Amino acid sequence: MSLFRIAWRSIQQRGLASILTAFSMALGVTLVVSVLSIHGIVSESFTKNRSLGYNMIVGAKGGRLQLTLNTVYYLSQPVENVPYDYYLEFLPLDQRRAQQQLARRPRPDLAREGEFAPYTEIAIPVCLGDYFGHFRVVGTTTAMFDDLVYDPQHGKKYEFADGRNFKHWDEEHGFFEAVLGATVAREMNVKVGQEIQFTHGDPEGSGHGQGFTV
Repeated sequence: MSLFRIAWRSIQQRGLASILTAFSMALGVTLVVSVLSIHGIVSESFTKNRSLGYNMIVGAKGGRLQLTLNTVYYLSQPVENVPYDYYLEFLPLDQRRAQQQLARRPRPDLAREGEFAPYTEIAIPVCLGDYFGHFRVVGTTTAMFDDLVYDPQHGKKYEFADGRNFKHWDEEHGFFEAVLGATVAREMNVKVGQEIQFTHGDPEGSGHGQGFTV
């Protein structure tokens, strides 16, 4: 008698146990394949998001993980901000002078090269804490869209489907211009030129009372 026939008779004699064993094996294989597939998708997503074109994150004292999640992936609760003057120490002389013009008051300390400027190619501030609907608001500068190459491997920079980058100061809108991602604009039904309001700390939180023009 062949081994196959012996095995088949054994399965017939232990029908319920054999079915449960086969089901357990199928379930185990399915779980392994699912975990490997999910791991591959998540790893690819994190790898793509990790190649953002910068090499260092500078933040206030606190947890490194929270700082990374906050700055790179815009997750977790906002961390404490570093003083703006400390950020200015990463800027070259021409950019510091531009900041002095925006300040509209004498800043003799800005008439010099930033302390860390010789070691910095580009410095972009990131500040979280506000919401537009259920979407997080990222406070930053025009360099985020003008200078940052978020995918160095393919030389990709952020592009605008409509409109333009915001300005630090504009005669018509002052300091209150904003840009929206395509998903935000679509889901919130916002067009270029509209004024929007942000809430502080929570999607259901209180507003600032000052609108931003898209």
